[in-house]
Order: sequence, then structure tokens, then C-alpha cells
Amino acid sequence: MPLAVAYHRPATIAEAIALLGETNRVPLAGGTVLNADRTLSDLELVDLQDLGLGEIALVDDGRLRIGATATLDDICRSDLMPQGIRDRARAESPSTMRTLATLGGRIASGPSRTGWAESAFLAALLAHDTVLELVKVEGDTAGTEKTCRLDKHLSHAGPDGDPSLITAITIESNGKTAFQSTARTPADTPIVAVYGRKTDDGMTIAVSGASAYPIVVDPDNPDLDPPNDFRGSAQYRKDVSKTLIERVVTELND
Repeated sequence: MPLAVAYHRPATIAEAIALLGETNRVPLAGGTVLNADRTLSDLELVDLQDLGLGEIALVDDGRLRIGATATLDDICRSDLMPQGIRDRARAESPSTMRTLATLGGRIASGPSRTGWAESAFLAALLAHDTVLELVKVEGDTAGTEKTCRLDKHLSHAGPDGDPSLITAITIESNGKTAFQSTARTPADTPIVAVYGRKTDDGMTIAVSGASAYPIVVDPDNPDLDPPNDFRGSAQYRKDVSKTLIERVVTELND
């Protein structure tokens, strides 16, 4: 953990928002990102564990609501969760990390987080039409509740984004799903992964490892801009993505 200069443990969301509105204060949930940072800092930590944001429940419109402090292990173990998301949450981190890593932290960690761009878990959430529930933490409208689609959040993640606290997400849990990936070993983070979901309303295909962040693509004409690194060249990632997309589409149509 960075050498924080102060620690706060709010009891309500309103108190948390007031604390986070001040400079150099950051939310602390599972601690898997902050704890990995051993550099000196002037950060003040705002611990979210007393806010009751870990519930997983069905909501009135038939969507599934998952609190931001629900851990990956909670998601793996929930019978309400689609099996495809449970499988991707289980593969996202080792067992010792899954009991700490939170849903909100995984979404909010951003491109600087190792493996974020290649997260098959985030790709799965995209395919299930994920919508974020947030509360603004700065400005005259601090405390205002709003929603944002996950694809929009991922495309704008970073220091220039609107400062908000993720409190929960909602997803569509119905539909047939399929998953394909390629990696150096079965236990490795996939170099490229494709997660598809088909309902009566159509098909959604999401890809990780083929751009700066997981994206939803047109399976007939995927717009890919993959990185070029030691795990795979840009051309390799593009070619593999197209092959995996074809396999997922075939599986969903069977």
C-alpha cells in the first residue's frame, strides 16, 4: 500500500462523497490496486467497506444488480449470476486475489492496470449490456446520481473522465453465451478473448486484447486496433480476433 497520510472510513455514501471531493483522496475497496503500489505518496484513503455496496440481487425490470464492493469471489459463487460471467470472474484472478478484488475496483482501475485491456471479464460484462450506477464526487453537483453504459466508461477512462464513484452495475442475465480465447498457457490471461451473447433481440460480441480496452464489435466487420507488444503483434491479435469471433458466432447460432 502507498504510504498514505490519512485513513477515513465513512459510514454513508454521502459522507464518502464529501471526503472524496477533496484533493488526493482515493477510494479503497479490496485494495488489490492500492496495495500493489509501494511508492511514497500524499494520498488519503477513503475505505468503502461500511457502505453496504456488496449486494447481488434481481431488480424490478428483470436486470441483475451487483454492488460495487462485491468481490470477484462473490460473483463466482452467486447462483443469480450468468454462468459465463461466473466463469470469467473465476479466471480473472487467482483465488487469493478473488476474495479481495472488487467489481468496482476492476472496472475503475483503468488502462494503467496490468491486464485491464485484456480483461475477458470486462468483455463479458460488455456483452451483458452493463450499465454503471455512479455518484458524482466533485463540483456543484457532487452527490448527484447518474448512470453510464460500460462501453462509454471504458472508452473515456482516465484522469480526464468525470470524477464519480461507482456504486453498482446492472446487467441483463438472459441469453445464450459463448467464449473463445487464446493464451500462452490455459492459466494465463488471454492474449485475445471473445465473449458473445445471443438473445431474441440479437447478438452482442465483445473482444478483449484487440484494442486499448475491451470493446463491442460488429462480427461481420470488427473495427480492431490492437496493441503491438511482446505477447503478440498487432497483426497476430487482429487475425486471431477474427478467427475467434467466427467461432463464437458459429457456436451461438448452433
